[in-house]
Amino acid sequence: MNPSLELTAEGGSRDRLRVSLSPLDCDLTATMTGASTFALNPGTCGWIIPPSEGKFACGITLDITQGTGGRDTADGKVGVTLNANYRLRCADDDEPFITPVIVTLEED
Repeated sequence: MNPSLELTAEGGSRDRLRVSLSPLDCDLTATMTGASTFALNPGTCGWIIPPSEGKFACGITLDITQGTGGRDTADGKVGVTLNANYRLRCADDDEPFITPVIVTLEED
């Protein structure tokens, strides 16, 4: 899975962005903090892994607590770094596996 970062302007706002991290299903927004920087608002991203070859279905969730992003120059790569709690739960698990993570993505 190679995640892809996509930023789009949120309609009717001068400083709000909608943030997508495909192939994850996200409900993320960000607020512009400068001409080319933004702060990621708390939210979640999820992904369902369907059952296959006798294995149970699993769900992955990133509970994002904070993050920042932007680019250094006008032609520079856009990047985001986020702090999140990674949660993995499969259908046969009694308890989910949870661990804090820091994720950094860069896009051309």
